[in-house]
Amino acid sequence: MNTAEVQPVFTWQSPAVSAPPGPLRYDFTVRRAGAQFATSPEFTVAGLSDTAFQLPRPLERDAAYVWSLIVHAGADTTLVRSQGVFMVVDGSTPPTTLLYQNFPNPFPADGREATCLWFDLAVPAIVELAVLDLRGNPVRRFVPGPNFPGILPAGRYGRSGPGGPTCDVRLMWDGRADDGRELPPGVYLYKLRAGGIIQFRRIVFRGRDR
Repeated sequence: MNTAEVQPVFTWQSPAVSAPPGPLRYDFTVRRAGAQFATSPEFTVAGLSDTAFQLPRPLERDAAYVWSLIVHAGADTTLVRSQGVFMVVDGSTPPTTLLYQNFPNPFPADGREATCLWFDLAVPAIVELAVLDLRGNPVRRFVPGPNFPGILPAGRYGRSGPGGPTCDVRLMWDGRADDGRELPPGVYLYKLRAGGIIQFRRIVFRGRDR
């Protein structure tokens, strides 16, 4: 199981025991996965009475960790270990490369004269993003282009910054070709090629005189 939280909250369930040998006490440990880290826990705390615990300091991103819990019931102890590793992943890095459906579609619509193109890259890649006619001829190239190089880092593209409009103006198509002329209304395709991945989506351009 992975998380985007660098200080995750761990929870567990135990039966409520108030009479001896209760109440239960817990020792909780988080350590890096791998034999070389076996003797040096990242964090350990003893004597917890609650069944939830948040780490007081952040863990390193993109590193593998394991946890363990020792349950004390009087003189008896039980050791519980994680079934596998967990990682703190970078929430800004998408898990997969994906071309989203443009919006609005059809367009223009709802007072918006251009449509937004979004895509995600899970890894750095040589990227091509273009609008095509139905014969497969590129009519508008976005990547590579004036605003984007041909090699892009992993990330999410097409969104604007916090507090701004929904779409990055560099990845909005207004129905015009590379030379600035307005294209006829109709159905178009847009294509993402990223590394060995190729994806298509369909765009319906209504034209300006509706």
